[in-house]
Amino acid sequence: EYSAVFVVAGQVEINVRSFMQQFHFGVFYSYLRLKEQEGRNIVWIAECIAQRHRSKIDNYIPIF
Repeated sequence: EYSAVFVVAGQVEINVRSFMQQFHFGVFYSYLRLKEQEGRNIVWIAECIAQRHRSKIDNYIPIF
């Protein structure tokens, strides 16, 4: 589980860097990937609230 979170966090960092360079089509791909991650973060927070694991809410993957 930890290694999967590390890989996703690394992918988010790559997409953020790609998004900052606005002169290629990778920006669109990065935008979609970051929006997907944002959705996963919202689901994570909602699941933590529903399962009463409020201490784990901060374990989402920050985008910016």
